[in-house]
Amino acid sequence: MKNILILGAGYGGLSLLKKMNNEIKNNKVKVTLVDKNEYHSQMISLHELATRSLKQEDVTIEIKKIINKKVNFVQDEVIRIDTTLKKVFTKNNKLGYDILVIALGFSSNDFGIEGIDSYTLSLNGVNSSLKISEKIENEFINYSTKKDNKLRFIIAGLGLTGIELLAEFVELKKKYCKKYNIDEKLVEIYGLNRSENIISMFDKKQVDNAKKYLEENDVKLIFNTKIKKATESSYIYNDQVELKGNLLIWTAGVNGNKIISETFPEISQNSRVNVTSELKVQGMDDIYIIGDCASFIAKGEVKPYPPTAQIATQMGEYVGKNIIANMKNKKAKKFSYKYRGTICSLGGRNGIAISMGIKFNGYFALKMKKIIETVIIVKLTDLKTSFKKQRIIK
Repeated sequence: MKNILILGAGYGGLSLLKKMNNEIKNNKVKVTLVDKNEYHSQMISLHELATRSLKQEDVTIEIKKIINKKVNFVQDEVIRIDTTLKKVFTKNNKLGYDILVIALGFSSNDFGIEGIDSYTLSLNGVNSSLKISEKIENEFINYSTKKDNKLRFIIAGLGLTGIELLAEFVELKKKYCKKYNIDEKLVEIYGLNRSENIISMFDKKQVDNAKKYLEENDVKLIFNTKIKKATESSYIYNDQVELKGNLLIWTAGVNGNKIISETFPEISQNSRVNVTSELKVQGMDDIYIIGDCASFIAKGEVKPYPPTAQIATQMGEYVGKNIIANMKNKKAKKFSYKYRGTICSLGGRNGIAISMGIKFNGYFALKMKKIIETVIIVKLTDLKTSFKKQRIIK
């Protein structure tokens, strides 16, 4: 019986488990799942948790309730992987494997910029999102008693996460200004980006729609800002231009998990490894890497696909199929990513979307996102959990 060890209960890890459920149920494999949290996090909804549009229970699912009871779940933090001994060392355990699947998720990329790690907050998970949420309200509370200058929030990095977070800020600003009796004109929201190229997966017209929505709601967008440094209360960019703020948020990029660079120092970049067409580490037939830690370049392409919940889920399903095929002595097919589109929510009533070449805008685009979120939960869990967590008809 093969001993399969899965590191990470994110989109990749859970979709793999779902695909192999029959093999697990029929005792054809032994599976251990390791995650530092007791819950799976819906990472695509963290911007809503950070702005209190959602509660923690809305974006988390208890792992033990959704995995097969025959899976050995270990709540622990991975410290080291020894590929020679075929052992994974956690804080409290030493785990062996026949097949290892690394699906450890991402970390924020500070690009070596001074002060980013010390003075900014990022959407790295549930805890960091809750920290941002608490910090935002505290800033409003403090400002309501002092009202010195203006209350300013700055988000650096206008990819999908940055844009969605800015849009959520628009609605939160109105809510808190009313709650704490603050003139909305005294609260400023800034978005900074290194270039004018934002949310590049959408065409110019849709990007302009997103910009228009934000700017009409008094969000100040500044482009071509090369950030040189972050201080306790400001971003410094270009030729020493300083923009002060009460809260600095960093959404300018992500790496894979640091365990990757420590385990594969010679072949990793930004804590990601270029995987083979079977999502394996080159020369290591017993190790798969999926999700944010994997850099997959399709045949004929130059750049790897960006890490998303969509590709992580497909990778997990593929690895499950691959392992099953190998168990039956069948040749596995090569991984092929099927891009199904991208959606950017703009608050609770608006959005932009592209799916199968068709473009959508407004409320319908937002509803599409809720449908896709539910489909992903179905791929990870079961119908009961999916119905409970869905937000299509709420």
